Amino acid sequence: MGSHPNHLGLFLWLCYMAISGSKFAASQSNAGGPAVVQGTAYVSGTVSVGTTDVDFICATLDWWPPQKCDYGTCSWSTASLLNLPTIYWGEQSRAESLSSDCVLKAGVGTLPLALGSYKFSPVERDQRARIIFGLNALTGRTVGSDGTATGAWNSTNAESLIKYTINQGYTIDGWEFGVDDHLVGKILDPNYLGGESQTFSSLQTILKNSGTSTVAWVGEAGGAYNSGHNHVTNTFVFSFWYLDQLGMAASFDTKTYCRQSLVGGNYGLLNTTTFAPNPDYYSALLFHRLMGRKVLATTFNGTNKVRAYTHCAQRSKGITLLLINLDGKNTAQVEVSISNVIVTQPLNRNSAPLSAKSDGIIREEYHLTAANGDLQSQTVLLNGKPLTVDSSGGIPPLLPVRVNPSQPVTVGPYSIVFAHFPSIRVPACK
Repeated sequence: MGSHPNHLGLFLWLCYMAISGSKFAASQSNAGGPAVVQGTAYVSGTVSVGTTDVDFICATLDWWPPQKCDYGTCSWSTASLLNLPTIYWGEQSRAESLSSDCVLKAGVGTLPLALGSYKFSPVERDQRARIIFGLNALTGRTVGSDGTATGAWNSTNAESLIKYTINQGYTIDGWEFGVDDHLVGKILDPNYLGGESQTFSSLQTILKNSGTSTVAWVGEAGGAYNSGHNHVTNTFVFSFWYLDQLGMAASFDTKTYCRQSLVGGNYGLLNTTTFAPNPDYYSALLFHRLMGRKVLATTFNGTNKVRAYTHCAQRSKGITLLLINLDGKNTAQVEVSISNVIVTQPLNRNSAPLSAKSDGIIREEYHLTAANGDLQSQTVLLNGKPLTVDSSGGIPPLLPVRVNPSQPVTVGPYSIVFAHFPSIRVPACK
């Protein structure tokens, strides 16, 4: 997003968006496959370290017209928020698939302050919509070659907008100051991914010490400037960055994480012209369906190429572990050590237990990999099967594999695994 004199850069968002040390495991055979590294994910079940909002997963819309081109690619087509009535109703079903609590989060770019003639009627008619404006804090400032902004912020237009909404009696749920500044960097570099934790940690400390009820949101997080990078931010490889960001943000008590964008640019969750889901759409959908609001402290020991995050489960009283393997050569076999387990309960299933030893205690696994092993593929596989919409555009069922818990979780090279423990009970998830 840029800033222009006498214009207000803003983003309109529409919420889419006790047995101590017990070990459990799941696996897939990799006989004859890549080399194997061992590791352990340690999960604390005592108390949660963060709580997300129900609309944690969200996506933005932006205002860019079809003429917006970057690096030789014109990636916006008719996805502009200026076409909101068409976009909104055309994508409603997929937005609702992404979140049962909210429709979507949308974004507006740099617009003249002439809101009296701009109508948001399709959004206002939806009772689930929450409106948040992001204010461009660069107006009046000088941006250097290193990206550092200096000088005083000219807040005139921001003040005018706030006064206007008050005078019109509009309900605004929040105001965001500044523009998100994420970079793709080296997506598969664990040191780069881990380095961003300092930003979340610093913000969390500031908010704790502020003495206010202010909470942290991430807005317009696209991972790359200028509409993203074609064949990177719209392909499978970007799910490593995206899911790591979601897990990390939640672990520092971030309430909502807004992806740039729902559609438009090269970083959209949906393809700009066909509206078919890109890989990150399915990553977001699985996170929303499997990872509940309470976050559990999780550490991983064994290799820095594996990232691990755990939440109380969304649709059971158990927990869900997210494992991300950034290693393209080695399979990770991960034991899971959960502290302060209260009880393990067999599931009430019609089918028989996987074995007499398991007593009906199972784990459900969702393995995400790139089609044909191509990290820059726009097709993602779930448990080896491609995820594609049906003839009517419907989202396919996202079905797990049920796994015997007697072996470690097997996370293949360059793959992502959600492991759902529906029968594990810990105090933090009560």
